[in-house]
Amino acid sequence: MSTTTTDKKTIAIIGATGGTGLCLVKQGLDAGHKVKVLARNEEKLSEFASNENLDISKGDVTRYEDVKCTLAGCSDVIVSLGGRGKICSTAQPVINKALNDTDSNMRLVVVTSMAVGDSYHDVTWGTRRFADLIISSAIKDKNLQERSIMRDTTDWVIVRPAGLGDGEMTGKEEYGPHAAPASYKVIPRADVAHFILNKCLSGQDEWKRYPVTVYPPQ
Repeated sequence: MSTTTTDKKTIAIIGATGGTGLCLVKQGLDAGHKVKVLARNEEKLSEFASNENLDISKGDVTRYEDVKCTLAGCSDVIVSLGGRGKICSTAQPVINKALNDTDSNMRLVVVTSMAVGDSYHDVTWGTRRFADLIISSAIKDKNLQERSIMRDTTDWVIVRPAGLGDGEMTGKEEYGPHAAPASYKVIPRADVAHFILNKCLSGQDEWKRYPVTVYPPQ
């Protein structure tokens, strides 16, 4: 099942070798978009290597020149970073500068997490406790990332998914501002990618300059 977006774009994906990033690459290519990727490990993208619409640049997301080169000629950039440490808050200002120096009107879509920013007050008590006690360093990193986006860029969408899983795409994701599932359920990464490619790219302004929570049907 592919995305339904008909306007073909050139999309940069930062964090393309992670779980959500790989779903974005696959669905973006399936929809006929040209996809530009910045990656340190090209082998993780080997299954797409023969696709003529995929442009892979080897580099580091914290290096300005590497990021700027990847963004050249793009209408949209999607950022899906994660992992240990402070990669989100370290890389995002670099991405913001490269974007502004390339085209300040380029659409920036960034995947963070439910319980980040003002969504902390929307989630259940159990989710807040999990965020405070188990993943507090990751939440702090993504909070700093979101502040950087809102401060330094103008055309952005922040996507805050519920807990992520590896299931098949359903295309039935639910979403909204200040929305949250009544109970904790994971959402397939493929559904997050589906939402981004169909609802968040340039020309689709429902969520422009809004953080939006994405979660599975309840």
